[in-house]
Amino acid sequence: MRRSPGLTLDSNATTMNSLGRRDSSSARAALFGAYGGDPASNARNMMLQEQSHDILEQQNDDQYDQLSEKVKRMKQVSTDIHILVQEGVQISSAMNEDMFATTGFMDSTMGKLKQLQTTASSKHMCYFICFIVASFVILYLIFFR
Repeated sequence: MRRSPGLTLDSNATTMNSLGRRDSSSARAALFGAYGGDPASNARNMMLQEQSHDILEQQNDDQYDQLSEKVKRMKQVSTDIHILVQEGVQISSAMNEDMFATTGFMDSTMGKLKQLQTTASSKHMCYFICFIVASFVILYLIFFR
């Protein structure tokens, strides 16, 4: 028998038809099952398809469970971050109020000192300086003796 180029004689292999296209009827039958054919092989193919479907579904369920756990952990982390941010805002607000109160206290003290400086006579300034020096001497004696 004379061979034409591109054709094979093996019946199980994929062959080339006269137009140069592959004839994959045996490969198609192996993948998707043969139409008609042997009932035992069709039943076996159906059983293999069901098993592969069950395996894929089990893998899908496992991946779903893993993803669900990751989502739960991410939710917990985001909740913890939210709580920390709220606490930080509360602390910042409290510090802002304290700084505002301190600023008011310092402003009133500076105002009183300016008023004392402008209205005070030299006698008052002498008393003020003596008071400051006496305060430092007393603190020195208390802490360093």
